[in-house]
Amino acid sequence: MKRAIVWCLVLTSGVLALGAHLEFRLAPGGEAVSFLPVKSVFYVVLKGHAETAARQLLIWNLHKNWSSTLVGPQRVGDELVWGPIQLKRDCDPVREGMAAVIVADAGDMLVAAVDLTGAVAPTPKGAGEMPPGPSATARVVLPKAVSRVLKLLDPEGKEVVELGCGTYTVHLEAPDLDVTCATEEVTLNLVGGGKSVELTLVETAPASGIFEAPVGVECRCAGCALETTVAGLPVSLGAKVGFVAEGVQLVLPVARLEPELELPAQVDVGQEFTVEIKGVEEPDELRICVDGNPVHGPTVSLAEAGPHAISAFVRRGSNWGTAAATVMALDRTEIVPMGFDPTEAPAETVLQLALRNATDDPDPVVYVGKIGKGCPEKIGVSKSHTFTVDPTALGAGPGDVIWIYYEDPDFPADHTYLLVYLR
Repeated sequence: MKRAIVWCLVLTSGVLALGAHLEFRLAPGGEAVSFLPVKSVFYVVLKGHAETAARQLLIWNLHKNWSSTLVGPQRVGDELVWGPIQLKRDCDPVREGMAAVIVADAGDMLVAAVDLTGAVAPTPKGAGEMPPGPSATARVVLPKAVSRVLKLLDPEGKEVVELGCGTYTVHLEAPDLDVTCATEEVTLNLVGGGKSVELTLVETAPASGIFEAPVGVECRCAGCALETTVAGLPVSLGAKVGFVAEGVQLVLPVARLEPELELPAQVDVGQEFTVEIKGVEEPDELRICVDGNPVHGPTVSLAEAGPHAISAFVRRGSNWGTAAATVMALDRTEIVPMGFDPTEAPAETVLQLALRNATDDPDPVVYVGKIGKGCPEKIGVSKSHTFTVDPTALGAGPGDVIWIYYEDPDFPADHTYLLVYLR
């Protein structure tokens, strides 16, 4: 019924105005509009009637049965312009410099009318009391879509570009999503590790247009495993995590340190060595594991021969990093005869021998001598870890005993000897 009354007003007033035309605009020199976004600023313009005594403009909110009167238009060329006029909700603050303020919500219908005779009419109490002149209507609609901003803030309110361990605030600036005076909510999808979870962003104040929610990044190093979660979603260090809300997307990596292990490639069983960390200056925490078992570091030793996995978990500040390497543990070194029996070796033959499990020694040497006589001699070992001993060069003959001794220069506990009986 109200809509019918409005259109009757428009048709009737158009005849009375003799060509004058009233219209809503979002800018003084803009185009006529039939829709006004809630929270916007608008103008009402009278066109086509250069000579008029019109001073008073009435705007009536049909849905709220509420009206406002504006006087003192500005003449711009052959037009009269009323404004700027703020279209506010009950919770919006009044802006400075407004000619008038109209209270309206999305869905309301506004009617503007003017009396060309210049008469100052009383505030109408219904559609039938509108001035007998040009009129226009406009529907109040949802806010105009604007560019939205999605950020992640640290506890100090600074924007971050990666996710370290700690608590952050998801911050969405979206004034167009602030529609009513209630505290509104927005759903955010957090995607990471091939899964997703929903978070609810809550408006910080009824008219702020800013929506926020806390999100936690937890890092837990238990035993020899580092578990990282974002809002409960398991993720790996360096993985990308997506935040998606109302058409805006933010992708951030989980912070990851890049430590490197500096280790010997080979050590002897029982030999201590130090796990050194490169690439991270002054770490706050260091955890070392051998074959998946935590050990007290950074000095460690290996109890069994064979390859061993060494891993390190390094923390600096709120960021973690991992590194891994393999170390080969060697059995005790042995001196092995090649092609002869050490209990009855020929006295006039050059003896061939091998040094087994000495690959951790870059320049191995052995010492040889005749028991009971002379000084020992030093013999170099070839890259294939073989060497020769000439009994005659030692002054040894049948019935003598030759001794051969080796000691690892970096690990004296790794030593061995062999006695050779000559016949």
